[in-house]
Amino acid sequence: MKDSSLSAQLEPIIKPVAKFLWRFHVMLYSFIVIGGVAVAIVLFISLLSTSPDQSQTTETIFDKKTIKSIENFEPASSSIDSFSLPAGRSNPFAE
Repeated sequence: MKDSSLSAQLEPIIKPVAKFLWRFHVMLYSFIVIGGVAVAIVLFISLLSTSPDQSQTTETIFDKKTIKSIENFEPASSSIDSFSLPAGRSNPFAE
């Protein structure tokens, strides 16, 4: 008996809300989806536009062997030409 009186009391509140949701459910769904996408885009742009806390310049340290290799490096325009293909191989791209 108590349940029927509670539903009778809530019916004037629930019926207009249900009618409103039934009438405008497509528009409400569209606003929620478009709003969610807009919020996601704004958050993504703010994430990309903020600079990182750590600086991008880091000191690079090479060992002595690497430094010697760089100092002894001969550019391609040098007169030293010790490269040759192994014997018995042919170039597949030559005619």
